[in-house]
Amino acid sequence: MKKNLVVLVLALLLAGSLFCQDVNVEVEEAQLKSEMAQQKADQVIKELEQLGEKEYTVNVKVDDNGNKIVITSPGDVKMDKPFIGITYSDMTLAEASEIGYNYFYGIRIDNVVPDSPAYYYKLRTDDILMSINDDKIVKQDELGKILSFYRVEEKVILTVFRKGEVVKLDFVFGTRNKIFDINGNLVEDKTAIGTQSETVIKTKSKYYGDGTIAWMPIWYTPDLVDVNGIMESLGFEADMYSEDGLFLNGIALKSHIGKGWFIGGQYAQYFDKTTSRHDWNHGIDNLDGSSNVQREAKYWIHYGGLSFDRRFVFGKIYSELGCMFTWGMNNIEVDQKAKDDVPDYDFVTGDLDNYLDEYFNLSSSIKFRNTGFLAEPRFSLGWRITDWLSFKAEAAYLYTISMSGWEAEANGYDINLTNRPDTNMDGLTLSFGPWFGF
Repeated sequence: MKKNLVVLVLALLLAGSLFCQDVNVEVEEAQLKSEMAQQKADQVIKELEQLGEKEYTVNVKVDDNGNKIVITSPGDVKMDKPFIGITYSDMTLAEASEIGYNYFYGIRIDNVVPDSPAYYYKLRTDDILMSINDDKIVKQDELGKILSFYRVEEKVILTVFRKGEVVKLDFVFGTRNKIFDINGNLVEDKTAIGTQSETVIKTKSKYYGDGTIAWMPIWYTPDLVDVNGIMESLGFEADMYSEDGLFLNGIALKSHIGKGWFIGGQYAQYFDKTTSRHDWNHGIDNLDGSSNVQREAKYWIHYGGLSFDRRFVFGKIYSELGCMFTWGMNNIEVDQKAKDDVPDYDFVTGDLDNYLDEYFNLSSSIKFRNTGFLAEPRFSLGWRITDWLSFKAEAAYLYTISMSGWEAEANGYDINLTNRPDTNMDGLTLSFGPWFGF
């Protein structure tokens, strides 16, 4: 019955995950297209401003496939201004020092526009444009002013710092649609093509997270019949531990190893201690036939091991499928003491040998343990609030692969057990809690 319940719960959670996947994939793709379109529009606006354009519009359209952005510049943008075909920025002193540039003027070329005059005359990214003819370019804001003194098809000399050397380059200004060679001949005219251009955008890689750590409150439903039987035989109440389950405290961590796969570890335990009084019929000389002793029982169940999980991300929602391979233990320890009935010992005249023989068993203990190797297939569903905090619900089933069987130790010595029950650690585990990191 319990295993059927486990299968039903996991099936419902999996169905919910698949529904969330369809919805959230569609939402995420739409959001991704919108973000990429905005980023591309911002880039085009920056390039137009750096080229000296004051009036323009940029229409951004995302096609149905989501892999292409079409950028259309209007026809009223003037095309007869001198055009180089670069984007650029100022440098800091630290950046100039790093490349050995010892001049206090010049702008860095960040990008060379494809099929532009700069591309034709082989300007390069990271070149430092120092001057046009004798006009030094002190900072990026001055390039537009300098260009206003020149005309399309005019030949100039560009002074460029490239890989530690100052280079002089012949250059002829063109337009965004026309390129002229060094003799002023037209070598390319894109006017007839129009101003529409297409840029292929690669799909943004999905972010699966880096790693996370968590405190995990876990509800665990093991079979406790044998454990309660031992406790009852030792004088503790019957059905001491509820068959409905135990509340465990756990800690877990995991790290991303690539492509949505995570490796991690987890440890969880339940611990309980209880005491009772017990009339002990010991039959020891010099003492009454029985003593009222204190009996203390400790029970803990714990497990820990390595986990392997595959994460699926749907925007802020994510799910995980995985399995943990773990070692676990049931452990019962009972101590019994008759403190009040032990007589005083005379340090000078006392017979220590007889004293030990008579009273050594006034304090005794017995321990039972049952260890095993387990596997825990699991499914989880989480909500990422920020990159450092998320909440996750997890359902799993702890399945026993092998158990050593009950073993016992009395007063420090191993003892043999007969009629040992075949106790396992099978049980459903449910948890919900915060995870720090993602």
